[in-house]
Amino acid sequence: MIRESFARWQIPAEVEGIVLLGTSGGQHGRSGAAERHHHAELELHFVTHGRGVFLLGERRVEAEPGTLLWVAPYRDHTVLDPSADFRRWMLLARPRLVRRVLPPADARLLLAQRAAREDAPLWRTLPPHQARALAAKFAETRSGEREHFAVYNATIGYVLARAFKAFSATDMLPSWSVLHPAVAEAVRVLRDDAGNVGRAELARRCGASEWHLSKLFHAQVGVSLVEFRNRCRLDRFLELYGDGSRVKMTTAALDAGFGSYPQFHRVFRARMGYAPAEHARRLRAG
Repeated sequence: MIRESFARWQIPAEVEGIVLLGTSGGQHGRSGAAERHHHAELELHFVTHGRGVFLLGERRVEAEPGTLLWVAPYRDHTVLDPSADFRRWMLLARPRLVRRVLPPADARLLLAQRAAREDAPLWRTLPPHQARALAAKFAETRSGEREHFAVYNATIGYVLARAFKAFSATDMLPSWSVLHPAVAEAVRVLRDDAGNVGRAELARRCGASEWHLSKLFHAQVGVSLVEFRNRCRLDRFLELYGDGSRVKMTTAALDAGFGSYPQFHRVFRARMGYAPAEHARRLRAG
């Protein structure tokens, strides 16, 4: 299911980008944000504190302070096990802004919907002084979000261009690796169908034994198959439930693949840090 983020958040068509501040507990400025998602917009993650792991297709990137990571439109990405102090700036930009601000070849590189070539990864680690300067630009952009849309768009375009310039000026790479084909297939299957594929069927699809797949998955992804499946179910619940106006919470939970409401409640509380009823209350409060 594609999450049309700007449409879902009811961002006016005249606004060409937004800046969010994310922590290990979620995103500041938007409610109900899931960890695994994809957008119709280009997305940039810029880590300023702590550490976390990004899954992008078949690649695993270990993000650290100074890491810049670009995600093309409609590409699934997941943040796994961020540290308690994990903090990142996120910039989402409509493709038309990217094409207007960046040279054609650079815009095509960032907007390509296929996976980046292994010799051209779209992530870098900035030196500390460059990271501090870029973080200041993000903060300035966030503080100006109440400006007239024309002024705000210009500010978004400027920080986008500065981020790409900083990205292009360094060849320092965070640690990253390509997932084993069986693990990459398991990630894909669980993202697409977290509720209906049993362990034996999953192993068969991935061409591995249950034991070997479980061990390999945990070693490469950093969480168990059960934990990853529950995260995918929770992501799907957040997509199905939306703002709470279209479907009941229990219905959305079961449709997302949870076997029962108590199981959903347990996973939701452990992952989000508060109960499902509090989530509904926050959505109603806007």
